[in-house]
Amino acid sequence: MRLVVKKLYRNMNHRNTKSLTVAALAVLLLHFGFTALHTMPGLPAPAFVKSWSRAYMTPMFHQGWMLFAPDVKTFNAQLHYRVPENGQWSEWKTTDDLHPVTDHRRLFYVSRKVALKLVNTMNSKEYGVYYVNDQPQFDKVMRTADYQRALYMAYKEHEWLTSQRADSLQLRLDVRFIPDPQTGESEYDDLTFTFPVEAIHDYRNAQ
Repeated sequence: MRLVVKKLYRNMNHRNTKSLTVAALAVLLLHFGFTALHTMPGLPAPAFVKSWSRAYMTPMFHQGWMLFAPDVKTFNAQLHYRVPENGQWSEWKTTDDLHPVTDHRRLFYVSRKVALKLVNTMNSKEYGVYYVNDQPQFDKVMRTADYQRALYMAYKEHEWLTSQRADSLQLRLDVRFIPDPQTGESEYDDLTFTFPVEAIHDYRNAQ
């Protein structure tokens, strides 16, 4: 009788261990699957699965993020420029693409900071964009130091890439709003501001 009890006890332990192992693997698979969907929303998955992923990740990740950064990032800003080439405008280029001309990785962050400061200036009441007949007016912004910094950065990148100086240049600022992590939707529409063509001053001796 004692041998039978021991055998049953061993079998129960084996089944319990196997069940716990399967349950742990299932939890890990769900965790990594939801994490992948949350960080890479472009992955193909049914809408209800993505909804579960947001419901799972938002309390765990974003609550911890808020402990260190009360103002969660709500948008991305990217600066573009183009110059006249052979009688027509070039394609739009972004000032983020500095890696072909320099090994200084910090220039990428400088470019993003310049774009962010320009957004803040454009949003200010004193120097910001205002509208006339629903058309944006940029004359106040274009007189600010933040706009001139953006213009100078684009000018210098064009010079680094082509070894040529541009006589005129046009800036474009794209503002992309980050979707709400809970709904997957953005509260605002993305914005694009295309500035008037700017005749370039001689930056030859500028540092």
